[in-house]
Amino acid sequence: TLIKIWQSHFGIQKIHPTDNFFTLGGDSLLAVDIIYQINQKFACNLTPGALLSSPSIVDLAQQIDSQALSSLPFT
Repeated sequence: TLIKIWQSHFGIQKIHPTDNFFTLGGDSLLAVDIIYQINQKFACNLTPGALLSSPSIVDLAQQIDSQALSSLPFT
């Protein structure tokens, strides 16, 4: 799903999970759009700044997983 989001925003079909957002040509406006769509799809609360510390799809997936795990109730 993350690859499809990036493909649609960058207009590139061949995106690898380790590709860097900025190397692909990402900028702050694109970051806002991509993060908004990610937050909608995964019900998470990332900020566009997440792409600074996690500039690849693999890194973003880890952040999404981390948020999901931290929101689980402990019994």
